[in-house]
Amino acid sequence: MMVIFEALHNQEPRGYVVGWIIAISLLVGILIFLLLAVLLWKMGFFRRRYKEIIEAEKNRKDNEESWDWVQKNQ
Repeated sequence: MMVIFEALHNQEPRGYVVGWIIAISLLVGILIFLLLAVLLWKMGFFRRRYKEIIEAEKNRKDNEESWDWVQKNQ
């Protein structure tokens, strides 16, 4: 027994379906990106802490007793 399937190659896809699918997926992607960015911003992910780290390091070095070739001013 042999089954033969013939395909119809003269049918073209509808262009307007592809366009609105791309537009909606683009808008949904941008919305998800913005939601993620706002969530990370609210959690403090983008907050810079360089000044705090530098001040803490400075305080640690000032308070730390360490030998030097040159005496520290007391």
